[in-house]
Amino acid sequence: MGSNGDTEKEPSRPADQDRRFDHFADEINSAPSHDAIMTLLQGRLLDVCGVDMASVFLIDSLKMQLVSWLVLPGESLRKIRIPIDKTSVAGYTASAREQVFINDPYDKDELNGIDPGLKFDSSWDSQAGIHTRQVLSTPIMVQRSLLGVIQLMNKRDGDTFSEIDKHHIENLANTLGNALLRLQNPS
Repeated sequence: MGSNGDTEKEPSRPADQDRRFDHFADEINSAPSHDAIMTLLQGRLLDVCGVDMASVFLIDSLKMQLVSWLVLPGESLRKIRIPIDKTSVAGYTASAREQVFINDPYDKDELNGIDPGLKFDSSWDSQAGIHTRQVLSTPIMVQRSLLGVIQLMNKRDGDTFSEIDKHHIENLANTLGNALLRLQNPS
């Protein structure tokens, strides 16, 4: 069995994925500006995370809303503003300040199991011409301060998000939060 190429590659897959995420995190940490971070995310977020779609929302604390900073692939969507409440996946993630995984955002029972007020707004799918199959959403936090939310949609190749994916997006959210804070408060 050890001669089967697929079996030999499988154990290295998580290590390769870890290295890609670590390298991506290093690039974000060394980015000299918000624009440089945005460019990195635009160019690599989908591939590094192995997803079809992603959004990064930053908080508008004056209006208590999340504002899309980045929507990928994103050519058809403009700025998105979402209230920080439990009526949307990103809003719930920000409000609860916890990671959310939804296997089928169209399944009202699954959403209700997370929170009775949680809804999935399929109009974004219509506008973008896509179909969201699953969502992994994580708050961007620094200490106890909420800075935003990273939302990944549709793991590629029909896979589902794994525990490794959940760990990686948490690390990415921490890295992004610390990089954004560093750029706001240069020493």
